[in-house]
Amino acid sequence: MDTPEIYDPQDLGRRQQMAAARRQRESARLALLDDLLDAQRRADGLKRWIAALSCPENGDPHPELQRMAGWANAQLDTLERTLSPEQIAATVRERDLFPNVDPLDDPKGEPPCARIWGHSAALWHINAA
Repeated sequence: MDTPEIYDPQDLGRRQQMAAARRQRESARLALLDDLLDAQRRADGLKRWIAALSCPENGDPHPELQRMAGWANAQLDTLERTLSPEQIAATVRERDLFPNVDPLDDPKGEPPCARIWGHSAALWHINAA
């Protein structure tokens, strides 16, 4: 009886490692997106805060607040550089999150679970024979 290709232990192990790497990469993608969204919210908040601070109600700006606004502007500049399309693209490239040719692509689809009834898929096939 021929061993189905899906149960070849070496091939199955390689495919399961690729699937684990795909899951890890997806987690990294989601983490980057969360970081970018948090940075965008913070930048938007800083813009609103700085704009409100630059228009004091009594017309007399407080020197301490002006220094704080200058510091906040520097923080905003850093965030905006981080959120620039060029910087995001560089980060994505550096982390290899969206490769042009995906080395983790499995043309056979997702491999079966590593364990079936307490045995590896390869052992399950051997025991069934």
